[in-house]
Amino acid sequence: MDPQQTSSITGKMDLRRLLELACEHDTRLQPVLEALASAFEERAEAVLAERVAALAEKVARLRAEVVTLATQADQASAAHDRLRDHHADVLVRLAAELRAIATLSPLQYRQARRRIEGLVALLEKAAP
Repeated sequence: MDPQQTSSITGKMDLRRLLELACEHDTRLQPVLEALASAFEERAEAVLAERVAALAEKVARLRAEVVTLATQADQASAAHDRLRDHHADVLVRLAAELRAIATLSPLQYRQARRRIEGLVALLEKAAP
């Protein structure tokens, strides 16, 4: 038997070629070898079908996970935007109040102190 003919027994053609070569050598082996070849082919097809099904299932799971992750990313982005807007609002209010406090005269110390305490409360409420 030629080594090139037997070096790759991976496909249908190689298995059938081996069957032909064996049958040429001994014709009594033909029915047994044909049955064996058919069984190998059926098993190979079954294994491939199982692998394809497993891969298809994995792809479906990964696609679902991608959708879930995209939804979570959108939710996180929206939450971040809301928090950013809130902090911007707090800073605008803080700047306006500090500007107003800066205009108070030193004689209005108590009013300035109350307003600063109000700002501290606002910042503590906005802090994480």
